[in-house]
Order: sequence, then structure tokens, then C-alpha cells
Amino acid sequence: MRKIFVAFGLLLFISSCGEDKTVEATESKEVKKIQTENTEVYNKVDPSSELHWRASHLGGVGKRFGNFSLKSAEVLVNDGKITNARFVVDMNSITVENFKDDLKKKNKLTNHLKSADFFDVARHPTSIFEITGIEPVDEGDFNSKITGNLKIKDISKSISFKADVEVTEDYVRIRSEDFSVNRQDWGINYNSEGTPGIPRDFLIDDEVGFRVDVKINK
Repeated sequence: MRKIFVAFGLLLFISSCGEDKTVEATESKEVKKIQTENTEVYNKVDPSSELHWRASHLGGVGKRFGNFSLKSAEVLVNDGKITNARFVVDMNSITVENFKDDLKKKNKLTNHLKSADFFDVARHPTSIFEITGIEPVDEGDFNSKITGNLKIKDISKSISFKADVEVTEDYVRIRSEDFSVNRQDWGINYNSEGTPGIPRDFLIDDEVGFRVDVKINK
């Protein structure tokens, strides 16, 4: 049976369907923390928070998808706007949803994703997404462009994606667009295209998709 791919996280977060765009990973950026006596702190992860992942073999075949959970979060709000945010993703929480009730296949892929071939969860039990900037945009369902450092397996890269950001007295909610990243930017190279001696049917697409819908309460 073919070994199956990667999911990635996040963080940080993915839909199993729909169009998405690939975002570029660049060098991580400096985090400038803004906190005063008037800063509002939101740090309670709402149970409704969802971090979705999506991946496939080459050509989009053999689609797989599932979820991650947040271990913790801290969002700083100054004058009604998010200035800083740090989300810690529990990599042990990864789930596989595409096999429905086939527990044998679910467990096999879940354990493989946790192994050293992919996330090496025993050595790297968490991943981190830390916001470094938010810009206003006016594009469809999204009001913001979020830039932040995504750290997986001790590799930190800066990425940007569009999202709808909502700030209230009681909670902060971030709902992102569907987007993809290249897993090799974080050293996740298992069965990538061009790997010597691996049949094409066993190769895994480098693009991993995500969608974030998180709610952090005060």
C-alpha cells in the first residue's frame, strides 16, 4: 500500500475543498511586541476554533485532509486593533478525516504524519504562528492581510495570507482564506517529486493547503 503524504500545520490550520493560492515563504521577521497598561489580552481558546489541513499525491490525486488543535494562544489588542498574536499548535492533535470510519487507515496515516518522515512530533510537539503585522484590505470576504512567522520543526518562515479579522469586547476571531505553502520550506521532504528511486504514484505534492478559523476569548 502506498505511503501517504503530509499535512502541515499552524498553527496553524485547512479546507478539504475549494480553490486556494500558494503563498511564498520568506525569512522570518522581527516581532515587535506592543503592550501597555491599556492593552487588552485575549488568551482563552474557544472550543469552536478550527485549524484545517489538506494535502494530496502529485496531480491532486489521493486527497487527504484533517485538523489540528490549538494548545494555547495570546492576542494583544491596542485601540481596538490586533498588534500581536501568538498561536501554539498541538502537533499531537493532528487528525485524519478523509477515511471516515476506517480506523485502520486513519491510525496508519496519523502515526506516519507524527513520525520523523514528516513532523517528528516526539522531538517537536508544537508548532507556532506569531503575527508580525496586519494590513487592512478590501477584497471580498476578507478585511485584512496577515503576516507572521510560522515555526515548524525549529524552522521559522514568514508567510502572508488574507483573512477576516473581528475584534469585540469579548473575543477575537480570525477566519482565513484557503491557502497553500510548500512543505519543503520547513524541511518536510518525504517522497517529494524528484526523490531518487520512488515511483511516481508514491510521490507527494509539495503544496499543503490550510484554512484557519480561530476564536480567542478574553
